[in-house]
Amino acid sequence: MENFNFPYFSSSITEFWTRWHISLSGWFKDYLYIPLGGSRIGRLMHMRNLVIVFAISGLWHGANWTFLIWGFLHAGLAIFETILKMLPLKKVFSKNPKNKIFTVIYLIKIAIVFHLVLISWVFFRAKNLQDALYILNHFFDFSFRSLQGLDFQLNIKTGIVVISLLLLIDFLRSSRYLKSKTELIHKWKLEYVFYSFLIISIFLGGVFHGSSFIYFQF
Repeated sequence: MENFNFPYFSSSITEFWTRWHISLSGWFKDYLYIPLGGSRIGRLMHMRNLVIVFAISGLWHGANWTFLIWGFLHAGLAIFETILKMLPLKKVFSKNPKNKIFTVIYLIKIAIVFHLVLISWVFFRAKNLQDALYILNHFFDFSFRSLQGLDFQLNIKTGIVVISLLLLIDFLRSSRYLKSKTELIHKWKLEYVFYSFLIISIFLGGVFHGSSFIYFQF
């Protein structure tokens, strides 16, 4: 089955979990969320169900406070979205692609969800809570005091350019409002050029010792 459907271009956490790791999130929905009552048993119980599902989803990845906090973060964001849906903002969030206000809000929401998900990944990937907090405290330290040098600066600039291009291509391919813009990209196969360049860059500049793919631990 299709397991990832452009999850980083989701405009809400709820949408993110319909696009990210679809097989796993679908399993939790069918065998835990719905049996608990889902969203059909009142707002408070619905919020309780969200906390339970995301907490267990975190613990499924490992018995560590970092995974539990990661689950609670997503539960909190999902609950916050549930509360927002109760507010009278239908006109502002009208799903009409001709509505310029909606288009701007749509792009802003994607950017916000993208960064919130990335922040949550810090807890998911960190070895312990102390490491996660250290990373968050240094998120906006761009001095690179411990990593100076021309090679490092060149790698950073190259990485930013390549990742930005890949994000742009994926956004054009995934957006329901911009699909007509992707015909030229598909015609010239530009995405494959960028993918090939990225793979070559990883082989030439990647660090392969002392690290392992996170799912090897399961």
